[in-house]
Amino acid sequence: MRERVLLAQSFDAGSRRFTGDPVPVAEGVHYDTGFFRGVFSVSEKGLLVYGAGTAGTKSRLRWFDRAGKPTGEPIGEAADYQSLAISPDGSRIVASIVDPGMGTPDIWVFDSRGVRTRLTFGSPSASPVWSPDGARIAYAKVEKQIQSGIYVKSASGGGQEEAAYHSDGQATPDDWSRDGRYLTFDVLKPGGKTKGDIWILPLSGDRKAYPFVATEFDENGASFSPDGRWVSYTSSESGKPELYAVPFPGPGGKWQISTGGAVGGGWVKGGKEILYVSSDFNIVSVEVNAGASGLEVGSPKVLFSASGWANGTFSPDGERFLGAVLPEGGEKPKVAFVANWTAGLARK
Repeated sequence: MRERVLLAQSFDAGSRRFTGDPVPVAEGVHYDTGFFRGVFSVSEKGLLVYGAGTAGTKSRLRWFDRAGKPTGEPIGEAADYQSLAISPDGSRIVASIVDPGMGTPDIWVFDSRGVRTRLTFGSPSASPVWSPDGARIAYAKVEKQIQSGIYVKSASGGGQEEAAYHSDGQATPDDWSRDGRYLTFDVLKPGGKTKGDIWILPLSGDRKAYPFVATEFDENGASFSPDGRWVSYTSSESGKPELYAVPFPGPGGKWQISTGGAVGGGWVKGGKEILYVSSDFNIVSVEVNAGASGLEVGSPKVLFSASGWANGTFSPDGERFLGAVLPEGGEKPKVAFVANWTAGLARK
């Protein structure tokens, strides 16, 4: 992939060298910012498949109340918004936005007026997370090929970024504990036996990261409770992604929060409520209460549908929701199939 153009180049397996020049095969190919790679695959029998229709990814940021009703005007311009996060005081927004030319994301900060300022430059950067005092932002940054590490930079954009964690796979920050002592992040290593895992990075002392939840299933999207005594995360152990909560730093039991599938989630209202997105794109609320015997979990209640959102998040108090809303009637992403795609290479 180069700037959303898929290229092919001849390769001599004997000498292990490329030969000739790269040849364009397809244009407008999707780029997966979560894994920093193009969305395409080929078979040995000459079938090419790729994600297309990039115009459909542009959206507008807008605030919503707990009933799903929009409040105020859209924020900023239409763009390909990826991960979103609201500052602890609710006044600022940080987002990873994909450059339409390069197809790679960078981090931008929106002030209370909706004016945005670029925070990162150079290597693709995504998945921003606010520090509890709102002074710094942690994010994933590509270091080498598919490897990404975790970096921290002042939210004002001043000063140099600080490398917090280097990975031999992909490391993506999820949440920063309210006391500022820990950062939780996802780790996905190529060929790893445990798939995606939840890790903890202490931000003081020896700062040595360690696995917190690492099983044969996929775990991701961890979030600290406000008092730091619990961590919620998504796991595929039931056969589909569901949201769970466990004590931190552990050990202890495990409580399932969602029913019918979940995509992400987090704690609000002082740890008395967990919000998550269901597999059918509803915003769902679950009341929780930490008791002597563990976590008491209420029944999930749908607040509203977010089916028209490309991405979204919620304020720390759980009263406001920020959605990257797709335009009605806009172009939808497509999947393109090309049979015998190598036949055209000889003519180019």
